[in-house]
Amino acid sequence: KFEIGSAFDSGMALAYLALSFGGKMPFKIIHSNPTNLVFPLLLLGLLAVGCGSGSSGGGTAAAQSVTTGSGGTTSSAPASMSVGDISIPDFSGSSATISFSGVPSGSTYELLIQSQATDTSSRTYVLGDLNLVEKSLGVSNALSDEVLSDGSATVQAKLDGLMRNEENLLADFAVEGAAKSVSKSAGVSVSKASGDPPPPSVALSVNDTDTFRVLSSLSDVTQYTEVTATVKCVNDTVAIYVDAEIDSTNPADFTQANANTLCASFKTSLTTVTGVFGGFADINSDGVAVALITPAVNRLGASNGGIVTGFYYAGDSFTRSSSIPASNYREIVYLVSPDSAGVYGSKISNSFAMSNFLPAVFPHEMQHLISYYQHVTARGGAAEEYWLNESISHFVEDLVGYGRENYSRYDLFLASPQSYSLVSTASTGLAQRGAGYLFIRYLYEQSGNSATFLNNLVNTTRVGTANVVAAYPSPPSDFNEFGEFLKRWSVALAYTNRSLTSSAKFQYNARTINSSTNNYEGVCMICTASDGRGTILSGPSFGTYSASNYSLRGTATRFLRLSSSPSSVTITPASGSSPAAVILRTQ
Repeated sequence: KFEIGSAFDSGMALAYLALSFGGKMPFKIIHSNPTNLVFPLLLLGLLAVGCGSGSSGGGTAAAQSVTTGSGGTTSSAPASMSVGDISIPDFSGSSATISFSGVPSGSTYELLIQSQATDTSSRTYVLGDLNLVEKSLGVSNALSDEVLSDGSATVQAKLDGLMRNEENLLADFAVEGAAKSVSKSAGVSVSKASGDPPPPSVALSVNDTDTFRVLSSLSDVTQYTEVTATVKCVNDTVAIYVDAEIDSTNPADFTQANANTLCASFKTSLTTVTGVFGGFADINSDGVAVALITPAVNRLGASNGGIVTGFYYAGDSFTRSSSIPASNYREIVYLVSPDSAGVYGSKISNSFAMSNFLPAVFPHEMQHLISYYQHVTARGGAAEEYWLNESISHFVEDLVGYGRENYSRYDLFLASPQSYSLVSTASTGLAQRGAGYLFIRYLYEQSGNSATFLNNLVNTTRVGTANVVAAYPSPPSDFNEFGEFLKRWSVALAYTNRSLTSSAKFQYNARTINSSTNNYEGVCMICTASDGRGTILSGPSFGTYSASNYSLRGTATRFLRLSSSPSSVTITPASGSSPAAVILRTQ
């Protein structure tokens, strides 16, 4: 089965295929417009030539022989491409040269160059003739990674980095025996001391009161503040505790009606999340996951110059001890409080907290909790890597219908995609999280078995890129490696919402409205986001091609437009960069 994109451009290929089979055609021709097959079929009896090929490596770049139908064919060279097709250069040698000989007059092209090295190192790619090595352009710096002018992203990223690091350290503690000690970020040692006994198992009721310890430092998990909170709502899945300080300072910031609304929302979200990823241990046998809404979270951000919207702390999976003094020994996540007057930190209106922050942060943090349980507690493995753990959690916000904040995150990424590594060994800022969300969302849509893909990501001991590849269900032969995921994903970033291709492989599905939350689910590249922030998306930022040196981070992509077609483009990557490139035809 061969699917033919452009009839005229594919006639030569059909002739070659027929001749290769001794003049017979043991294959079926599929075309979106059968009348356009007349010319190539005539050519079958007249021509005996090959289709736009050349030598690999330093010669003319060849492409993978993969077809996807009209407006989405992988072609062998730019001259054989139709609008919406792609061409994939061959880097089997030290460089790849893409010949633009014979391209149609008026055609336009875009070039995506990519480093598939799974680190954050910055490497040089030389574009143009090989004698231009000495010419260099300045390297663009990464953006500040902040959506809000108060630096909130930096603070949240720092806290999340601490939390993910603790998950890794406590994973060792959990599975390596009583004699094992683990060096903590605060410089203390963890040992399997019994500590305070866990609280007795009780069924929670509205108006029950309890005291909690909430982390008060972005760098030291032994520092905490104590708060008193009351159960405002409880069902068979979730209990919401509200800090007494909210009621005493400004009760209008968070009302009983708000608690009831969130209680129902959290139950629905958690049911969805556990249905996809699996459950958790219920270590204190209270039957619920706890959401604690407290100004202590606001102050944690404000004391460091920003906003923290919430967190999950793996120390709560262990009994309280001198080494884990902030443990509350239960399944619990900590959420920011609305603060209309800015008493606890940055002003956060009730309406924005209820529309953007609270309904999204709860399932986001519960994914971290479930991921830790499934990877570490249930299977004795390592905690998930930073970048993938956050990517999945941001996707979960969308999955449950509260993905409004994702638009502003990936808008930051799209403004300078070459500046951000998708895969990171450290805590990730908002732009990287936006990229991670887009990546997981794309694979989710492409998988054809989305529930299996998501479940595989969490119910495993695998982590990082190996986890992503193994989790993808029944991959085709041309889409079964992490580098292939990266490459085709970058094409989807470039082609989505531009009406250039009809191929589902090369673009995101159209976003839809969640009937329960009335929020959009899914991705748009060029649109008004309708996210409550006024975000307007215009797709990935393209530079203009010139024969120059370009710097590129590992697992990052640089998007370039060719203002006029050169005779050829040679791409010479630095050693260790695992290079990839894609040519797109846009006119």
